[in-house]
Amino acid sequence: MASLREQWNKLRDQAVSMSPMEAAFIAIILIAIPIDIISVYFGAVNPNELQALKNLIKQTPLKELIYYQVILNPIQEEIIYRGLGRIFIFFFPPDTWFRKLLAWIIMLIPTYYWAVSAGGGGHGIPADAFFSGIVFSWILIKTRSLESTVAIHSSYNAVNLAGALIKYRFL
Repeated sequence: MASLREQWNKLRDQAVSMSPMEAAFIAIILIAIPIDIISVYFGAVNPNELQALKNLIKQTPLKELIYYQVILNPIQEEIIYRGLGRIFIFFFPPDTWFRKLLAWIIMLIPTYYWAVSAGGGGHGIPADAFFSGIVFSWILIKTRSLESTVAIHSSYNAVNLAGALIKYRFL
C-alpha cells in the first residue's frame, strides 16, 4: 500500500497545472463574490461609496466606464500601489525571506490604505478591495511583472463592471 505522501505526489503530478495568472483570476472570482455577499449582509460596507458607484454606473456613458474602469484605473493603481514593491523584488537578492517579507509589507500598506481610507471614505466594500489587493500583490511577487498585475486587475474590473451594469442599468 502506498504511503500518504506517495498518494499525494501522484495526485499532484496528475493535476492540471495553472499559471499564476489563471490561479489568481479564479481565486478572485470564486472568493470575491462571497466576500461581497457577506460584507453586504453584515453591513461591512460604505453606503456613501456604494451610492456614488450606483450613480456613476447609471449616468456615465458606457465608453467612458470601460475606458476608466478597465483600462486607465488598473494601470494607474498598479503603478502607484505596487510599483514600489516591484523595485524591491528586482533589487534585493532573489528568493530570500527578507526580500519577500519586505515586498509584502511595502505592498500591503497601500493596499490597506486603498481599501479603508482612500479619498476620506474608503472603498465601497473594504474587504473586497483588500483581498483583491493581496491577490494582485501575490501575482507581482510570483511573476515579477507589473504588466501581469495590470492584466489581472483589468480583468477583475471588467467582471465587476459587467455585474454592476447588469445590476444598475439593466435590472
